[in-house]
Amino acid sequence: MTKKRTHKGKSKPAREQYNRYIKTRDYEPTVDDTLSFSQSDQSGEELSEPTSKRKRKINTKQYILEHLSENWLNYIVVIFAIVLVYLMYDSKVDLARIVVNITAQKEDISELKLDTKQQIKKNYSQDVDINENRVRLDSLERWVNSDFDKNRKLDYNREDGIKLPKKQ
Repeated sequence: MTKKRTHKGKSKPAREQYNRYIKTRDYEPTVDDTLSFSQSDQSGEELSEPTSKRKRKINTKQYILEHLSENWLNYIVVIFAIVLVYLMYDSKVDLARIVVNITAQKEDISELKLDTKQQIKKNYSQDVDINENRVRLDSLERWVNSDFDKNRKLDYNREDGIKLPKKQ
């Protein structure tokens, strides 16, 4: 099987026919002699367009520089957008970390509030006990410093356990 794009040569009769055709064409003049053109030694600007459809090869470095010089604004916009997207993503990650830290701190603060409330209650009960003991101590000191009648008997039936003389 042959490929569709392979070159196939001409047959011998076709080649002879082509050569006869070329010979007749080569002897026909390409410029009309009736036209008069002035002779010049100076070459002007070439205004003709290339007839070849084939693209000429360009140096890669030159091609890249030309492309960048034509599209530099697009690249700046794209780079700016990429940086903006990165910063947005990074800030979302940072905000998530901050939110986690804040919730942990709120929990710690609520625990500390409970602990301080319990400590305040404990301190209050200790203050009440201290004041009660101070009152008892003051009453005992008054009793000891007063004219103590030794014949009085002490009262052991009190709830608080303080021994005071019975009143008669």
